[in-house]
Amino acid sequence: IGKNAAPIVVKGGRINLSEDTFSLSELSGEYGRNSQFSDARVSFGKLSGKNGPTLEGQISADLSLSDDLLQLLTALTPTRSAAVSQFIAEPQGRAVVQFHVLRESRKSEPQYHGSITLQQVGGLLLPWNLKLDEMSGALQLRENALSFSALAFKIGQSQLNAQGLVREIFSARRSADLTLAFTEVRDHDVAPFLPLGKVLPQNGSLDGQLKMTVAAGGELSDVAGQLLLKRIRLDLVDF
Repeated sequence: IGKNAAPIVVKGGRINLSEDTFSLSELSGEYGRNSQFSDARVSFGKLSGKNGPTLEGQISADLSLSDDLLQLLTALTPTRSAAVSQFIAEPQGRAVVQFHVLRESRKSEPQYHGSITLQQVGGLLLPWNLKLDEMSGALQLRENALSFSALAFKIGQSQLNAQGLVREIFSARRSADLTLAFTEVRDHDVAPFLPLGKVLPQNGSLDGQLKMTVAAGGELSDVAGQLLLKRIRLDLVDF
């Protein structure tokens, strides 16, 4: 399916062609080794109309992140594979997904809605060569914006909680407002996010909350918050 021909196995469903509409419904099946989908449907309307075809689809799925979901994501949405593959590798865990897409005319942009529940998600954060573990929480997709209010995860030995909003999630113009809250974050887990040598790990820790904006292109700006340092050693000469 999709522009990248992601392979799926359809175990059952119905096909209907009536007047100016072609639809598939009651679809169920598998993707990869450990992912299943059900209650899927897709409908193409106004097939002979000037501004057709229209598109509406939905799917419920229980997905294993180790099943090359990047190929499926780029097949179903405008996401570019490089936007994901350059950021995270070796994904694991599961995601329970409710997904809906609507395109009202051939020239209009698709609108995506749905929810994603992450279960023990992990992977390697490539820009910092850090291991992400035990990410769990619910995300809401509404009008191409992704929001979350209680996303918990671990980086190294440190537990963090996040809430935020990512606008234009499927576009290269995506930007985000994020809030991170944490206690007892280890200094050696923080060091990779700062210029080399600025934090000198000695088994210290940080408590605090940070609010930040991530602009299109991934540039971090407008960072504000409070930090409580415990046995943190800094090199401030060129900080």
